[in-house]
Amino acid sequence: MAKAKTATIDPRTMPDVAPPKPIETYEDADGALLKIGQLEAEILKEEAELNDKIQTIREIYEIKTYVARTMKAGLEAELMSFCSDNKKDFEKPRTKDLMHGTIGFRNTPPKVELLNRKYKWDTVVELLKKMRWGKEFVRVKDEVNKEAILEAVAAKKMDDTKLASIGIKVDQTDEWTYAIKWEEIPEMATN
Repeated sequence: MAKAKTATIDPRTMPDVAPPKPIETYEDADGALLKIGQLEAEILKEEAELNDKIQTIREIYEIKTYVARTMKAGLEAELMSFCSDNKKDFEKPRTKDLMHGTIGFRNTPPKVELLNRKYKWDTVVELLKKMRWGKEFVRVKDEVNKEAILEAVAAKKMDDTKLASIGIKVDQTDEWTYAIKWEEIPEMATN
């Protein structure tokens, strides 16, 4: 099977982009927000076109491979039915090695499941806790209650010294942010 070619973009072929002008006033800042909004609108438009093309390619693929996928699923169902009808032949060994492949059965790893819809995992935990023999089957996870620590710091019940003594600190940063008023961007108002 031939490997499909993947396109790679050589950064050396990309056009040069001039750096933005320094922002020195609030008018400059507002102009930058307008330009960011316009650029975002352009990006969204291009991404929408890309998604439409991807969907078209996906639909063409679905049509081109429908017969093959349907035939494959039918053959898999027939193989499974044949193997199930002849399961006695797969006791030892569990598989049959044929010229073009292998058929057979394999055990999945054991897993614990709910008996029926009547039970939920919370119910199982409660039942295990009540059983004299069940406590060993309940896992308890210790974890730091970060919300309580933040509340204690806010209430001045803990200070940096206490926090440091247990190897933690409360950190808060002042992050820069911006928001575009999309209704004010002409390119977005028409969409």
